[in-house]
Amino acid sequence: MLLAARKRTKLTPAMTIYEFYRELAKLGGFLGRKSDGEPGWITIWRGWEKLNLLVHGAELAEEVK
Repeated sequence: MLLAARKRTKLTPAMTIYEFYRELAKLGGFLGRKSDGEPGWITIWRGWEKLNLLVHGAELAEEVK
């Protein structure tokens, strides 16, 4: 689901934990520029909430079919 949400990425389904962490943070608003440093917990939490909403929406859409 994370790969589907982040269409512009060139990740494979076998991503590392670090890649997952960064992509999750990007869902939460992290820009990932060279001078930005690592994302904070609030940004990661926002990404996690958004990912959960996407998963829940996909589950609901599957029930309707």
